[in-house]
Amino acid sequence: MSITYLNDRSIYEKRYDKITVELCRVCEQIVYNAFGDRPALDRHGHADSATGYYQYSIFYFQLVELLAGERWQERDTTISKWMKADEEKDRRLAEAKPSTTPYCRSCGEDMRIKLKSYASRERGDSKKDDDDILLMFKCEPCNKLMALWQDGTEWEGYQARCEKCNAPVDETDTVKGNVITSTYTCPNCDYDYKNVWKLGAKPKTPADPHFKVDRRRFCFDAATGKKFLVRKAHIEHLGELLERGRQRAGASEEAIDPLAGAVEQVKKLKVAQVVGLLSTAIAKVGYTKFKLGEPQIGREVAVPFTCLDNQPERESYDSRMGLKKLITATLADTNWQLMSDGVHYRLGYLSGRVRAYESDEDLRKLIERQIKAGTRKPAAATPALTPEPPTPVEPPPTPKRSRRGKQRAVRVRGVLHQDLHMLIPPRETKGSKSKTRSKQKNN
Repeated sequence: MSITYLNDRSIYEKRYDKITVELCRVCEQIVYNAFGDRPALDRHGHADSATGYYQYSIFYFQLVELLAGERWQERDTTISKWMKADEEKDRRLAEAKPSTTPYCRSCGEDMRIKLKSYASRERGDSKKDDDDILLMFKCEPCNKLMALWQDGTEWEGYQARCEKCNAPVDETDTVKGNVITSTYTCPNCDYDYKNVWKLGAKPKTPADPHFKVDRRRFCFDAATGKKFLVRKAHIEHLGELLERGRQRAGASEEAIDPLAGAVEQVKKLKVAQVVGLLSTAIAKVGYTKFKLGEPQIGREVAVPFTCLDNQPERESYDSRMGLKKLITATLADTNWQLMSDGVHYRLGYLSGRVRAYESDEDLRKLIERQIKAGTRKPAAATPALTPEPPTPVEPPPTPKRSRRGKQRAVRVRGVLHQDLHMLIPPRETKGSKSKTRSKQKNN
């Protein structure tokens, strides 16, 4: 007899769908927290751009429907992998045999396998339990039992260890009713502790009242999956159209914001890169043993540094100013700068601080200060595109006024494309459907 792991496919489908439901519920709650209730369509069932349904639909797609769609696409492949893995475990278990047939140490008869299972050799072992197979044998004449690992090593039970010194402990078990109390005493450090175990059925997990409806909402069938693929392709196409429109307009970030290009060109260095860059630069002019200290992390990141002046003929002022100019020039095109307190000098020992600028906003302010101070040249202005003169057209004829009075104004309304409507319907509470219908009748 052996434990089997491969189950009916429906068990794996429910497990996969449960994970899908839990993930989509979390993402849907994020959308609800950001937007509130789902905006309604108009009385004709259209999505007017003024209702906010469009923005909600795109955000809901990116956070919830895209996740549900990708889970739908990976569903069959993932379930097949799970089933194949469990089938492989069953095959290994069925083919497991001892290296030698054990005999009963009481009567000498051969013992037969009664149970095969996966197990770990030590209690609390973090490795997978399918690394070792434990075989349980029984002697039919005298009912003696024996357990061996697949390699023939005899199973000796779990050896508890001391929580303080990790030495083997003496274990004493007492049973009272359905409660087992295990007392552990360490002979090495005299530390003792207890564990209490209650026997009985595990408490049942409360039923999920919304799982069935959420499974139908978030776990797509073939028809909904095809709609998802069309919707995904439609949104990607919209993104491409918007990008093409931006490029045709010729409104690059540099033309709109002259500092945007300068911010993009700044080299964003890590601490290790700063050490290598400055060590190489200062070594060329006689400074050695450059080191960075512990970062001072607050609203800004400041890192102290130290080095030695290896040229004895260089005076204090020349040493300080030379190192200051060198560091300033070396870090000019990076996100690191020498702090305003400068460089300090004592007996050839120099120290100071450099600061890291992490956000684009901080880099923008830094570049603005450098331009004002004259240490950075302003970005060259991007020549604006000269628009072509419009083709002269005949003015439209003045419409004749109606005898009945004022002419009616023309109203233009944008309606969301049907492929961009949401795929997943909202979960409705009991009675909400009838109330919605009564409101529509009254309207």
